[in-house]
Amino acid sequence: MAHYNNHLGKYKNIHVGEKAIVFGTGPSLLKVDWESANLNHYKTFGVNGIAVHEEISKKLDYYFFGHRPSCCNHSIGATCTDDDCANYRPNIEKFCATRIDNSSHPAHFSDKEADNFPAPAVKFTSSHLPISTMNKAGSFDMSKNIVMGHTIIFAPIQFALYMGIRKIYLVGCDCGSGIDWKRPEKLLKRQHPMLVEPWLQFLKAVRNNYNVKFISINPLGLKGIMNKDLFTNEPF
Repeated sequence: MAHYNNHLGKYKNIHVGEKAIVFGTGPSLLKVDWESANLNHYKTFGVNGIAVHEEISKKLDYYFFGHRPSCCNHSIGATCTDDDCANYRPNIEKFCATRIDNSSHPAHFSDKEADNFPAPAVKFTSSHLPISTMNKAGSFDMSKNIVMGHTIIFAPIQFALYMGIRKIYLVGCDCGSGIDWKRPEKLLKRQHPMLVEPWLQFLKAVRNNYNVKFISINPLGLKGIMNKDLFTNEPF
C-alpha cells in the first residue's frame, strides 16, 4: 500500500520553521474565543466535524477526514454529515483517508467517491498497524509509508511533521471518543482513558524521529503528557 502515497512527497519540508495548530473537535474548544483569534502566524490543521465549526472552519489551511460521519457515534448523533466533509473547502487543501480497492463500505469513503467530491481532496492511505512499527528511522516518510491511523488526529500531526513543522499546538484533543464542542455535557460519561495509551505510543515514535515540541491547550484527556500544557481563555 505504500506506493499509494507516493504523491505526498511534494509536501516534504514546505513549511520548515513554521508553527502549527492542530484542531480536534473536543469540548475544550469552548474555552477560547476563536472568532477574535488571529491565526495568521500558524499553519492550521483540523479534522472531521471541525468543518462545521462556525469560526475555526474559516481559518483552516488543511482539513483531514476518513470515516463517514453518517456511520459514527450513533448514540450521540454525528457532528456533521458526509456532504459536509465532501463539500468543505479549507484555505489550502483537504485530505481524505480512503479505501484503495474502490469497494463499498459503510464506514469509509472509497477511492472513487473521493475523486468525485465537489471540493477536491488529496487521497492517502492509513492503517491501524501497531504504532511500534513507526519507531524505526524513516517510518514517517509518508511518500514511502502508510500514514498511521488509530485516530484521525494522528494524520495531520504526521503531515505537519513531514512538512517541516517542529512546534505544534494541540487544541480540542480531549480523548472523548466522539464527544465534541456541541455536546460537552456528555464528556464525563464518555471520556475514554484507554485512548491515552495510543497517544503515548505515538508520541514515543514521533520523538524517536523528530525533535518536536507539543503544547496542549486546555487539555482534558491528554493532560500532562505533552511538552507543555497551556491553560488559557485567550487566543494564543
